[in-house]
Parts: sequence; structure tokens; C-alpha cells
Amino acid sequence: NPTGLVRAGGNNWKASLNSGAIVLGTGDAPGRGAITSGTLEGSNVDLTTQMVNMINYQADYQANSKSIVTGDTLLQTVVGLIAG
Repeated sequence: NPTGLVRAGGNNWKASLNSGAIVLGTGDAPGRGAITSGTLEGSNVDLTTQMVNMINYQADYQANSKSIVTGDTLLQTVVGLIAG
């Protein structure tokens, strides 16, 4: 139960009654994965799509910011007309 670990400070964790006993072993032991050298990790993320999305989000954010500034300017003008 990985969620049963107890924080031991910093980036360290320790076992608790909820997590179960610690099982030590090497990567090639039965029931564990193996480490293969010389391989390349694959990714399922399309970086081009993510970059285009990020540019679109930034443009939307800037447009929203400008509309807020414009609304604030109009409100200040109206208040100035009423007060003046």
C-alpha cells in the first residue's frame, strides 16, 4: 500500500502498519521489472499540439486581461464624470 507510507522528513518515507512490510530485492528478482540499458523511453504526448494549446491559452489570457483593464478604465471614467 504505497499510500500507507509515513513521511519521515525531506524526501524520505518509512513503512507503517498500513503500508505493510518492506520488501528488498533487485530489479531482476521475480515479480519486479527489469532495467534495460540502451533503450529510449517512449512518450504519448504530442509536443506540437501541447505547444499550440499553450500559445492559444496565452493569447486568451492576454485578451481577457485587456478586457478587464478596459472595463476598469471605463468604470474610472464614469466615476470621474459622476464626481466631477
